[in-house]
Amino acid sequence: MTIITEFETIIVCRQILELRFKGGWAAWLKKFSMEDDGELSRISAMSGHDIAGTERKIQKLGLLPPKINDTTYQYRDYFIYAMEYNPYEQMNLAPAYPDWLIWNASLMETMSLFEIDKLPLGTVKGSPARPTFDFNSKVTIT
Repeated sequence: MTIITEFETIIVCRQILELRFKGGWAAWLKKFSMEDDGELSRISAMSGHDIAGTERKIQKLGLLPPKINDTTYQYRDYFIYAMEYNPYEQMNLAPAYPDWLIWNASLMETMSLFEIDKLPLGTVKGSPARPTFDFNSKVTIT
């Protein structure tokens, strides 16, 4: 199943939560999750301030922060898809999503509005202007 994004969104994967997050997947689902597909989960907030606060909380609960080098802000244990909260911009760095995450182009990048409008009712989940995400089961998580 595909995970959508709403407003400011943090996406995490089950395997990393089981490895590092206090209480594992079950604790995440109970405390944070707004949607999950069994492998990925997300939490969304309406403001960048709120998602930044959530990021601080999940780091305190065991998830690793992004790795920063001269050119890249590499997300590792989670990924933030946001319009407001983009800390890498302040450092003039390019964001990089984790290898366990597959970024699917938005419908508007691959279809015309006419084609989207003709899709069967219920086909479009979330905003057609936003990407969706899937779990990359081909990676080994350590």
